[in-house]
Amino acid sequence: MSTDWKQVRSLINAAIDACETYENLDPTEEDRELELSVGEVKLFDLMTSAYTFAENTRYSIIRTRHRGGFDNRYVPEAARIIQAVTNAAIELVGAAPGMTSGRASPSLQEKESRQELKMEVDAMIGWYRDYFSVELRRALEKRKKPAFN
Repeated sequence: MSTDWKQVRSLINAAIDACETYENLDPTEEDRELELSVGEVKLFDLMTSAYTFAENTRYSIIRTRHRGGFDNRYVPEAARIIQAVTNAAIELVGAAPGMTSGRASPSLQEKESRQELKMEVDAMIGWYRDYFSVELRRALEKRKKPAFN
């Protein structure tokens, strides 16, 4: 079974866009009780649904794969890469430059730490984009080609 990378990318981008909107609107603890336009549904319910929807959909995908006879007997390498990068990205939430932990301005140590973090993440982005894909292609070009008689 092949992967619909366009759908995977759209899913991840939609979730990132939703999280960015959430962070930019900066809801408070008191905002959790606000009702949505559909009535009798609170903002807290919407936020809970944002992750439980994904969790439930994951299990639905697993069940569908099972019914179709294409279970994952192991986690494919591409899925492991996405999982590891996603876990790293999770740690970036709330760690952006400009976050000041409630103070008027970040300390020099905070600025240096954030700069180191940015450099490390940028290096990982470059590694995937400029090294991994290039080297993967180069290595696979060396595969033995079938001999034609």
